Amino acid sequence: MSKIIQAINTMITNSEKISKAIPGPAEGDEIFFLYDQKHKWSITKDQNNNYYLHYYSDQQPLESIASYTGPDWDQFTNFITYSTKDLKTREAYESMAELYRVVKEKAYGIDKALDDIIKSKDELPF
Repeated sequence: MSKIIQAINTMITNSEKISKAIPGPAEGDEIFFLYDQKHKWSITKDQNNNYYLHYYSDQQPLESIASYTGPDWDQFTNFITYSTKDLKTREAYESMAELYRVVKEKAYGIDKALDDIIKSKDELPF
């Protein structure tokens, strides 16, 4: 198993360390996020269901990177991309798809809503 798949699976397992999930301004479903308050990432899916995970080594705040639009990216080079198009294994696809779901739920607050619903189960009288 490659290091990136191990890292993705670790992020999924420790999803409480994913924060600042911010939808990007561009068309599509790219979501930017922090892992462990220091590692800047984004993940997106294209129309062919390929996933792309980007790691940003730049010192800029995540919010600045997330606000870039098309022309801004032409000058930005401080990132590396991993994709299911290149990592052609079933595990890579399933891991990136799961990470995408986890991050998207955080970006739109679904994880908190689901936690509230699950907690309310403990309050039922029966």
